[in-house]
Amino acid sequence: QTVSSLVRALSGRNPVLIVEDAEHLDIESIGAIAAARSRSPFTILATSRRGRPQAAAVGLMTKRIRPIWRINMEPMRFDALHSFVHELLPGVVDSNTVARLATASGGLPSLVRSLVAAARDDGRLVTENEQWRIDGPLYSPLMAESMRPLIEVLDDEQFIGLSKLAMMGSMMIGEAERNIGFDVLNALDDYGLLQVSHGIDGPVVSVFPPIVGDFLRDENGATRVLFLRSELDHSGLPMDWATSRRDEVLSQPSVLSSRIWEHWHAEAATLAEAWRAEPTPEHAVPLLAALHATAASDKEMRTIVERTKMDGSNTYWRIRLGMWLAIQRAVNGADLAGAIKLVEEMAVAAGSTDSLIDTAVGHLRFLEDRVPDWEAIDKTDQDPFTQEVQTLLEVECKLAEGMVDDALDLLKDYDPEEHGYADHAPIYYGLALLLSGRLEEGVAWAQRQLVLAEEKLLPGQMQAHGYVAAFGLALQGRYGEVDRIASTVLTLTGVSTLYEHFLSGLLVLSAISSSWTGRTDYAHKLADQALPFGKLGPFPCMLSSVAPALVCGRGPEAAHEVWQAAEDRLDRGYVASAIFLAAGAVELGPDPQRAAKINKAAQRTQSELLRSLGFYAWASSTMDIDAMRASIVDLDRTNTSIHVLRAKVRLAMALRSKGELQASSKAADEAWSSMDIPEEVRRSIFGPLVEAVDLSPRELEIANLLTQGAVPAEIAIELDVSVRTVESHVSNIYRKVGVSSRSRLKAIMATWLSPAVA
Repeated sequence: QTVSSLVRALSGRNPVLIVEDAEHLDIESIGAIAAARSRSPFTILATSRRGRPQAAAVGLMTKRIRPIWRINMEPMRFDALHSFVHELLPGVVDSNTVARLATASGGLPSLVRSLVAAARDDGRLVTENEQWRIDGPLYSPLMAESMRPLIEVLDDEQFIGLSKLAMMGSMMIGEAERNIGFDVLNALDDYGLLQVSHGIDGPVVSVFPPIVGDFLRDENGATRVLFLRSELDHSGLPMDWATSRRDEVLSQPSVLSSRIWEHWHAEAATLAEAWRAEPTPEHAVPLLAALHATAASDKEMRTIVERTKMDGSNTYWRIRLGMWLAIQRAVNGADLAGAIKLVEEMAVAAGSTDSLIDTAVGHLRFLEDRVPDWEAIDKTDQDPFTQEVQTLLEVECKLAEGMVDDALDLLKDYDPEEHGYADHAPIYYGLALLLSGRLEEGVAWAQRQLVLAEEKLLPGQMQAHGYVAAFGLALQGRYGEVDRIASTVLTLTGVSTLYEHFLSGLLVLSAISSSWTGRTDYAHKLADQALPFGKLGPFPCMLSSVAPALVCGRGPEAAHEVWQAAEDRLDRGYVASAIFLAAGAVELGPDPQRAAKINKAAQRTQSELLRSLGFYAWASSTMDIDAMRASIVDLDRTNTSIHVLRAKVRLAMALRSKGELQASSKAADEAWSSMDIPEEVRRSIFGPLVEAVDLSPRELEIANLLTQGAVPAEIAIELDVSVRTVESHVSNIYRKVGVSSRSRLKAIMATWLSPAVA
């Protein structure tokens, strides 16, 4: 009877039987499905949890029914999650809020939806600077019912085991096995509630998705929490978090972000105890750094600063705290004058030398205003700390000015004791390698440093090295790898003031990458998210205030905005940034006068890459054919494939603008076939040339029919027009494209003119 009922229900056209939670089917049900399918074939879509507990049931079904495909459903990629969040919250969502949602949900769309709904219902969803932001913790008791289905499959022992892991955060696999048990861990893994990553000392297990940990900490009553903590305390477990695997493949982003937050939350709690016992700058500075990594509020950090006692404290730490406060005021408060006054007052009170004060002020100016006059800075102080600070400032200035050989010479023997400067030296070394044209070496260096920063759970350094690696990869057109790095780093929830400009650069690079690969909406959202950073950073692609114009803009207005920004960067001494801006601005519209000014500065740099890009911006602005051909030769030596292709397309456009249509078509053919760049990127780069060809919809229709083998008489019948009209269109098509035969037209429409067909 059951079999007959199934056959009748599935007798329509292309029937599909959907079987949810197939592992719960009994043998009789599986037999009925198999028997029905033998009588009347139909498609079966079965879902089941992976793993050993359901292997027998699922195995029997697959043996009897013989499926064609098995699909493992992975969590959403960051770009897909980013788009989903913006579907839930139309407009622009704050980048840190997207990162927090990605981290907490583990990329599961149902959890993202629940997190947003709960934040809206209890008033934590607010708008600031025209962007959506979630205030306070992400987990809310309102989410409890949507979380329960994830754990309802657990028995008591498994629930307690997962709760222990939630209390701990992450554990080395050996410790987890001793305290939770292998069978329980294996079951939790089968249910998809664990994430395992491989650390230096062995595998590390974490609760997945991370928000489940918050739910369990909230769901367990006070008595059970005390009991679980007591068990963990007696186990002798170290209350810290293990490092991630040592290779060039980053961890699952949401789990990594959660582990970083857990680590620095625990670190901040320990440092806060020391600071409360002795509220001196020596204890305040590391506490503030830890709080930054947990995305603590400005109010919380201001409270610590206000209650820190300066009198009688160590001079070195007073200076450190003064510098931290000054950078905070300059970057987050946009008050450079106030920041300079603050650092001068605190440094004088601490007995600092004029040399150190000048250097500190120079660094503030470098971050927020312009490259300082290095020669005017007092360098008389022989104190090792002052010399470390001065060397790093000189490196920053040289890099911004494009004097990369000088920067590399300074970094060669630079080994500072102060950890803040020691942390920045590898960042600048990688950037110097890239700007000097050593792209492969620079990318490899930055990727290694990125993994080391991950091992140490240092979000600021991950943001900085992520920017450097993405910058080098983008220069090579390796946009898939840019996405991989951006997806990981943009998921991190802590944004340090010291590294904020690197994060803005990574956002812009990710937006540019997304634009070139055809993900226009995602690119626009990323560019809009960069806006709250509110300024242009000192190095290339740190273009937050003009990101929308550069990535999404079109026409004279956008071109003017980006050219104006390029000239401003140049006038402030940020030569490398100005050159890259000019190379982007010329795509929006030429400005020969500004291009000439920037090219002149580019030729004075120590970088063949910067000199080539400056020359390209000028040649493309003037549309000088000979200069543009020379520019292509120059760029080809730098191995920056994206810029080479852009230059070749600009040459084809220049030839077209001068009426040399056949030469333009030939140049476009050569450009399309010469570069080993993904087709979707090539299609984006050829977009302006396709627009310049300007085939009308009717002409495109006729061109398609021609390339399919139709003759004018057949086309006339198909379109219900006269043969003379078709012949007139054919003549226009050949003239506009710059061809004289159907075979050439067919080849071009399959290659560089294909964006018009799409």
